[in-house]
Amino acid sequence: MVELSPFPRVSRNRGRSVGFTRDESATGMCLGVDCAEKRGALLRVTVRGANGRPTLDRLARVVWSRPRSDGRHWLGLEFVADSRKPKTVRRTKSRGRSRVRA
Repeated sequence: MVELSPFPRVSRNRGRSVGFTRDESATGMCLGVDCAEKRGALLRVTVRGANGRPTLDRLARVVWSRPRSDGRHWLGLEFVADSRKPKTVRRTKSRGRSRVRA
């Protein structure tokens, strides 16, 4: 089971929707969902295991959306960030110059 919601959340009224995975890789996934999403939209995607615990929690961008014959939609998503692990920024010195390193 996959839960997804728009990111950033702009309205309390729009909750999470549920879909299922058709294909998953290290860089993205294909989902079957009830409603189409606009190309370029950001979604927070949480995949839950059989025990209900999250196995994946990522931000993803909608790359494509296609209608299915049963009225549902396929979404092609590209992962853009791991939403559980915020990046830390550290300042390092390199040859006398300061630079920001993630």
